[in-house]
Amino acid sequence: MPVSNVMKKLLSALSYFITHWIPNLVLVAGSIFLIQIGLPALAFLLIAISKWQVLRGGRKIWLHNLRDNACDLVVAFSSLGLMVLLQEDLWLQLLTGAIYYLWLVLIKPRSGPLWMALQAGICQFIGLSLIFLLGRTLPEILIISMAWIVGVVAADHLLVAHQEFAHNIIAFSWGLVVAQFAWLFWRWLIFYSLLDERILVPQAALVITIFGYTFANIYLDHARKRLGKIRLAEYILLCAGLFVAIIIGTQWDTRL
Repeated sequence: MPVSNVMKKLLSALSYFITHWIPNLVLVAGSIFLIQIGLPALAFLLIAISKWQVLRGGRKIWLHNLRDNACDLVVAFSSLGLMVLLQEDLWLQLLTGAIYYLWLVLIKPRSGPLWMALQAGICQFIGLSLIFLLGRTLPEILIISMAWIVGVVAADHLLVAHQEFAHNIIAFSWGLVVAQFAWLFWRWLIFYSLLDERILVPQAALVITIFGYTFANIYLDHARKRLGKIRLAEYILLCAGLFVAIIIGTQWDTRL
């Protein structure tokens, strides 16, 4: 390879590092700092300002830009919400910030069906995790509405990578399914604890993600014309097995 081409690639990599990796690192570090000094509202404002691209192009395409960036917005504000909830635990807050940083520099810029499916899954899991961690602090109707929005955004992001005729119908239908799950799980708020209860994983987010993963794979295989009876049975058995494991391993409380 000619030396000139090597230099061009090195300069391109350096330019990307300076214009993308460093600003995002400053963004995440600045958000954590603002939360630590008791100014979470300014941290949310900082994240909101960083999403200025939603407003570019004039009012005529604001809704289009909002739809294109909806998945990133859910991940951004959900990550920040989790960091606020973890403000008493600096190490976990830094870990959450690191995960969000990886989203910004490694996961979000990727394209293609598989990457967009991963982005949609992360969006749904982290969004629902924050919603159910807030739990009883929010009204039931707000929990259900936010879960519906997260479900629609995740499904819409997944379907964008495919020319699906029933795109909107599928996205809004999945949002309705997520909302119904939210209505049910709001009555049984169950969490799995890790690291001596320093980390709480909402059962609702886990179950809905498993359910969504199963249906997303069925849809993707159908779109690629790879879905057969055996493969469909594998997905259903996998989903059923995980559900059984969750149900058996949960200490249920029969009170509503």
